Amino acid sequence: MASRDMALRDAFHYQLSEYIQPLDKNEYQKFLGAAGDELERLMQENQEVLKRLKERS
Repeated sequence: MASRDMALRDAFHYQLSEYIQPLDKNEYQKFLGAAGDELERLMQENQEVLKRLKERS
């Protein structure tokens, strides 16, 4: 089973290789910079709500 899993991962990876590119500085700042900081702040503020939702599933 493990060998099948690795073969599937390799095949899948090669199909996506043309789409995988490093982020440039602007993209990094957009998704992981200030916007990411804002998302982290919101998640911290709503941590109790997120825990209740997770337990509910």
